[in-house]
Amino acid sequence: ALYSNNLNSSLAKSGDLINITLEVSEQIYNATLQIFDTETSMTESNNTAYANITVLQNSPNGLAAFNITAYDGAGNEFNITQNDASANVIIDTANPTLSNLTIYS
Repeated sequence: ALYSNNLNSSLAKSGDLINITLEVSEQIYNATLQIFDTETSMTESNNTAYANITVLQNSPNGLAAFNITAYDGAGNEFNITQNDASANVIIDTANPTLSNLTIYS
């Protein structure tokens, strides 16, 4: 699962959390998440791994692209990328800008 805690769970602004949850058929070991050019360990519980990432003001705008690397009990590596996700989160940290203002009196 991939979603944010924003009112619109497919969007995230600065300060929002992005939740990534991975469920596989076997026990997961050494799961790491790479997102926003940062690598972090994921919390593991049996065949599930998850992480909550805070969107920062300098986080790149656009699709929240990620890569997860994990291992099974035998040491077989598997990778999950944004392309494998069934949902997307779009990062938008840019403030709206006024393009035209007309004042009448």
